[in-house]
Amino acid sequence: TIRPASGATALSITSANTTAATMDLNGAQFVTIDGRAGGAGTAKQLTIANTSTSGVALRFINEASNNTLRHLTLRGVNTNSFSGTVVFSTTTGANGNDDNTLAQCDICDGASTPTNCIYAQGTGTTTAQNNSGNTITGCNIFNFHRTTAVDTAGVMLTSGNTLWTLSGNSFYQTVSRAGVNAVVRAIYLTNTSTNSHTVTGNFIGGSAPNAGGTAWTTTGTTQPYRFVGIWLRGSSFATTSLQANIIRNFAW
Repeated sequence: TIRPASGATALSITSANTTAATMDLNGAQFVTIDGRAGGAGTAKQLTIANTSTSGVALRFINEASNNTLRHLTLRGVNTNSFSGTVVFSTTTGANGNDDNTLAQCDICDGASTPTNCIYAQGTGTTTAQNNSGNTITGCNIFNFHRTTAVDTAGVMLTSGNTLWTLSGNSFYQTVSRAGVNAVVRAIYLTNTSTNSHTVTGNFIGGSAPNAGGTAWTTTGTTQPYRFVGIWLRGSSFATTSLQANIIRNFAW
């Protein structure tokens, strides 16, 4: 377990690393990173950030499994469409990056906004190599946006991912966004091999957690700027469950 000492405040681990990640869980197993001072309360006193537009704040790779990260602020500015502030990557082993949990974290922007907050693409050569059993719960996922014609997402799962749980998260924008010729998706499940997920109790909209605050607002009328709350491309042989998600508080 890694966490701030009791009484510590506003700690930060940051880099501009473009070859791995600021915090690279490469084959790591049963690691807990807890951003609460002394492991008590709810205040997030540890930030993990990457300041490069091609960098990653946190990465799971090569059978990283059974790790728990909670009460952290994860910041990034990655502009790559196939990356994010947090990345679940590939594996060189027999198994994927499995049974990891992100809980009660803020996953968001830095000096500028990232294309994706969470991006996952597994190996998927065999079923065992899928990134499976990962959980994103109770997190605030916000300020994913590009000013150019590039699609963006809060959580994007591509191929090689199965049995994920996305529950009780909030997706929002803290400021108004200018319309661009692109699509913004809160939750984007893109591939028929990405299946057997549970997506429940998430809030999408507004400028604060639980779709609260002022409306999620877009400005300008000349661009075909499209919003999608949850995009699911399902499998014909497995079930993904979407239940009790709330989409509200927009001025689009």
